[in-house]
Amino acid sequence: MRVGRSLEYVQAIPTSLAMKDDVQRVVNVAKNAALALWLYYDAWEWLHIAGLYKPDDLKGLKRQTAWFWFVGLLFSVIANVMKLRDTQAKLLRYTIVPFGVVVFLIVLRFSLRDAEETDQTNKDLKDDKK
Repeated sequence: MRVGRSLEYVQAIPTSLAMKDDVQRVVNVAKNAALALWLYYDAWEWLHIAGLYKPDDLKGLKRQTAWFWFVGLLFSVIANVMKLRDTQAKLLRYTIVPFGVVVFLIVLRFSLRDAEETDQTNKDLKDDKK
C-alpha cells in the first residue's frame, strides 16, 4: 500500500500537463513529480527500516527523500498561492460590478435631487419676480 502511493502523483502529471496556464502547468507538474519521487524514495527508506533492503548510502537516501519532500512542499505552496490569487481576482471581479452599480445609483440619486432642487429654485425665483 505505502509503496504504490507515488503512483497517485504520477497519474496526476498528465492532468497537470493539460492546464491552459503555462506557469500553473509547470508548477503543478513539478509539484507532482517531486511528491512522486519523495514517496518513491520514502518507500525505499521504509523497506530499509523493515529490513528488506540495505542501501549502499543510507545518508544519501535520506537526503534525497528530504530534498524531494521539500521541493514538493515548496511547489505546493506556490500552486496554492496562485490558486488563491486567481480566486481573489474572481471575487473582486464579482464584487466590483455590484459596487459599481451601487455607486452609479447613488450618483444618479444625487443628480436627480440636485435637478429637483434647481427646478425648485427656478420656481422660487419666478414667484419672487411676480
